[in-house]
Amino acid sequence: MFQLMEHQSVFLNKYNLDYKIGFSKLFTPPEQDVKIIRHDYEVIVSKIKAGLAHELSEGDTLYLGAAPKASTSKDRRKQPFSDIPAKPRAFAFKNSYMTYVLNNYIA
Repeated sequence: MFQLMEHQSVFLNKYNLDYKIGFSKLFTPPEQDVKIIRHDYEVIVSKIKAGLAHELSEGDTLYLGAAPKASTSKDRRKQPFSDIPAKPRAFAFKNSYMTYVLNNYIA
């Protein structure tokens, strides 16, 4: 099931369904983070409602982002409040926030 990568001690699993979870922990963001996440959400939604979904950027927010989810960077969809096509997106926590959570709350 596992094979050793050349010159590294990292095991690669050939089958996605065979990964073992060695650690899990439930996490609830503290209230100060929830306020920032809520503000980030409102920034994203206000841009969409203003017909500016095509202008969404990871730099607009701190913890929560509107991550592109298209298979290529050229994919576009009609947005609800504008005729300008925009990248399909999904809400996602930014890597920097998840690293912060891991280092400060989990580890």
